[in-house]
Amino acid sequence: MRATILDLQVASRNSARFYRAMLYGSSIALIAFLTYLGLRLRSRANALHRRAALEHIIADISMNFINATPQGVEAEIQRAIASFGTFAGSDRVYVVVSGATTWSYVWHQPGREFPPGWPEAAVDLACRMVDGEGVVHVPDVRRMPVGDNKLFLEGMGLGGWACAINSDRQGRMVAFGFDAVGCKCRVSHAGELVLLRMALDTFIHAVERQSVDEERNRLQKRLQQARRMERIGTFTSGIAHNFNNILGGILGYAEVMEEHARSSPALVRHLAGIRRSADRARDLVSQILMFGRRSDIRRDSVSIGALVAETVSLLRVALPPRIEMVVRQHPAGLIVIGESVQLQQVIMNLCNNAANAMPESGRIEIEIELHEVLDPICLSHDKIEPGQYVRISVSDTGAGMDGPTLDRIFEPFFTTRSSGNGLGLATVKEIVLDHGGGINVRSCPGEGSHFDVWLPRATAAAFPEQRLPEHTTGPGKVVMLVAGDVHRLRGDEEMIAALGFEAVGFATAEAARSASKAARDRFDFVVVGPVGSLGQSLELATVLHRELPLIPIVLATKTAFEIGADALLGAGISDVVRWPIVAEEIAVVLSQISRVGRREVSRRLISEASATLPALS
Repeated sequence: MRATILDLQVASRNSARFYRAMLYGSSIALIAFLTYLGLRLRSRANALHRRAALEHIIADISMNFINATPQGVEAEIQRAIASFGTFAGSDRVYVVVSGATTWSYVWHQPGREFPPGWPEAAVDLACRMVDGEGVVHVPDVRRMPVGDNKLFLEGMGLGGWACAINSDRQGRMVAFGFDAVGCKCRVSHAGELVLLRMALDTFIHAVERQSVDEERNRLQKRLQQARRMERIGTFTSGIAHNFNNILGGILGYAEVMEEHARSSPALVRHLAGIRRSADRARDLVSQILMFGRRSDIRRDSVSIGALVAETVSLLRVALPPRIEMVVRQHPAGLIVIGESVQLQQVIMNLCNNAANAMPESGRIEIEIELHEVLDPICLSHDKIEPGQYVRISVSDTGAGMDGPTLDRIFEPFFTTRSSGNGLGLATVKEIVLDHGGGINVRSCPGEGSHFDVWLPRATAAAFPEQRLPEHTTGPGKVVMLVAGDVHRLRGDEEMIAALGFEAVGFATAEAARSASKAARDRFDFVVVGPVGSLGQSLELATVLHRELPLIPIVLATKTAFEIGADALLGAGISDVVRWPIVAEEIAVVLSQISRVGRREVSRRLISEASATLPALS
């Protein structure tokens, strides 16, 4: 009996030990689970708090963009990037806009400067690596698969990378990136990546607004230029007849005096000079009319050396004795295709402008050189393409110009002299552009000014009557031309075809609209002429812009006074030319639009992702 009781006691003690162990184990497991749950809840709470703070930053930035003035948008973008960088703890943050040109807004921690080529290369890299959500997320570069992308990121010194990418309405690619230098990416939560795409949309809206403001300002300046040219045309047309009558009288009296002065060779020589000058003045009147009306100029082979020699002989008589004229030695046989009277006017205007900058005494130097341009060159006020050019340089020892004056010297009616009319340099620029050239200006206050006129050199195979402007870039390009005047439409088609384009004419708005719907990829440019009233032409441009949003539209109009920049912007118009169309003007405009271009379809790489990105309202 006693043994049985002892056995029961031992079994009871063993059972108690087992249950105590089970209880201790359960307690420890419960404590561990509660600790894990607490940590998860804390992490979740931190993530929610971080997401709320990020949403608050995005909301504040959006309001700042909305309230910013057009001039303040760029500063707001910089402040926004700094706010994101400080919040995320990233080493570098940036927004890159890649289109016809690439520019970026950047921020970095002290000592974390951007390496050469970065972040400009972020757009192409993101296009290669982007996922279906429009985001590239590399938590740890060291764990990436071996390949070119990993080597490139390591070469940029990155340990982690997050980048959202999308395209704006103009087809430009915009990237918003966060760099972690030598460490893991600090943007890691899925919710933050979603907000990263929303922040990118906010930046895209700001960049688009800035672009719209810049385009509005450009169109406004273009309208002002067109209106000024229209005033010049009206003014010169009004005085040309009377001025020609006065010149006719001078020529008539000079001829009569020559008949009576045959016995005096010196007098006959002077009268012949008067007659030549009056003939030149009559030619100049027709060129002034051309400047106002932009009619076709008569092109011929012009020897630059002979032209400069003749011009200098006239200037030495006309300029004050205190001005020294020097012509440097130059290569012989330099020929350009153009109008000699106009080109002489360029040299005379530049020299007269130089003389006016030297109230006391001074020196004007003219230099002629031949240059081989291998790559496109951006001049101070123009851009020239590769080819052979004759460069005419006019320099002086006058007062020089500051930056703001230099920016405006070619504006019609802009002058710094009370006796000036502001048309001299404006005329120079118009003539040089009409001859397919460009102008470069260097000047500093107190150091004089230096004007370089670049004119395409004529080749041995050039035929003046068939020579096209150097701006022509027509081969392979199709132009939709819309105009209600059927007779003029056919002539304009032939003119545009002669420039190297394929011109397709439409005499009615309905026909143009049908063609735009039937063949959206056929046309590269649209030129809208008068199809009724000006309002109807703008309405047609609006419809065509809606059907062909990526195709540049040029408006050809008889008057620019009734149009506002906002109306042009709303109709999707890229530029304005005069009606009737002039070959040189339309060639220059289409060439400039072609050089700006539209970014080729790299955005196709993420076209599906772009459609899924949330729009920030």
